[in-house]
Amino acid sequence: FMSGVVTGSSAFSSDAENVITRKIETFHPKREEGVVRSGEKELEQYYEIDKCLEFIKRYHKVALQFPDHLLPDSVAVATILKHDSGEEVYILGDTSYGSCCVDETAAEHISANGIIHFGSSCLTKTGRLPVLYIFGKE
Repeated sequence: FMSGVVTGSSAFSSDAENVITRKIETFHPKREEGVVRSGEKELEQYYEIDKCLEFIKRYHKVALQFPDHLLPDSVAVATILKHDSGEEVYILGDTSYGSCCVDETAAEHISANGIIHFGSSCLTKTGRLPVLYIFGKE
């Protein structure tokens, strides 16, 4: 008879601590003062980077929530925000709810002080964390 208790990781999942703290390697050219990568201005405009930086300066430890269709930009946006704010930012890659709903639960797992929610939103009231909504500025 086998017990229903699973310990450690399986081929299909990781333990919670590993999921939250895992670092992934990505390639992004170094961001240098005064040097703009191709497309960076567009990212800064679309994701309203200046507004995000003000929010990060106020709350310090911030989670970034992107809907699936904007996830390809998430690492570039996080890199800009981390460099320009000097603070750690965390990308919520798999939210617990629909992409339009703010995922306070996932943000609380990393002890975030606030969430920046990118993309369309149902604007459901949040109860625990301040949220900055960025709908995408063309």
